[in-house]
Amino acid sequence: MIGLNDLSNVHINGLSLQDWLCLYNLITNQNTYGSDKLTKIFSLIVSFANSSIYNKYYKYIGDLDYLHTEKLLEKLGYDLQDVLLRLAKTTYS
Repeated sequence: MIGLNDLSNVHINGLSLQDWLCLYNLITNQNTYGSDKLTKIFSLIVSFANSSIYNKYYKYIGDLDYLHTEKLLEKLGYDLQDVLLRLAKTTYS
């Protein structure tokens, strides 16, 4: 029996079959959840496939969020490093 993670070993035109299915899900379902979507299945892959399209996608989205936050803080007159330092968890002994 072949599992979903085994599909990373099958390659078509330089991409794994797993990556092709992830791309299909990103394009057709916009990575949204639903009874007829593949997103829930692929969310399990993210932690296992280091070179997967999803890891690259989530890194890209995370970087966008980070950059958006930094630019928003700059518009408000705050420095991101200052905000992060002030929000950092502290322990008192």
